Amino acid sequence: MAKEARIPKKRAGYIEVDEFKDSNLTKGYFCKACVYFVNVQGGKCAIVKSQGEDCNGKFSRVIAPHGYCSLWAPNRTIVK
Repeated sequence: MAKEARIPKKRAGYIEVDEFKDSNLTKGYFCKACVYFVNVQGGKCAIVKSQGEDCNGKFSRVIAPHGYCSLWAPNRTIVK
């Protein structure tokens, strides 16, 4: 997917909560367990822009494994 076609974090309902960093990210609606998450490229999403402000006003340049958004779809190789 082209970089320009990705949607902003706020529009996707993306939230990054630091308290979830040490959680089991394979159990729940976290980016790490999402089919669109691409960790090989350093925390990116196939449909949400990496750089920007989330719904809580936090700015970052990556999609965090402990983040989540309204477009989440399960990665069946991780979520069992």
